Amino acid sequence: MREALPFFPSVITPDLYFWDMLPYAVPGLFTFVIGMTLGLISLLRALRRERAGYYISFGVTCISFAALGLAGS
Repeated sequence: MREALPFFPSVITPDLYFWDMLPYAVPGLFTFVIGMTLGLISLLRALRRERAGYYISFGVTCISFAALGLAGS
């Protein structure tokens, strides 16, 4: 595959690999950040609300979503 693309050097440096893989990693990292933010906000709200079960359930779901985003990147 690399031989078919003449603009890539034959030896791939870590810098080139980073910039080559960055477009594939950004959506997963974005999903991780958004999922963790929503999860932590909902768990903090669970401490102050009377219906904490709903907030805890939503928080765990968001944190699981964030873990999938991190595993996919």
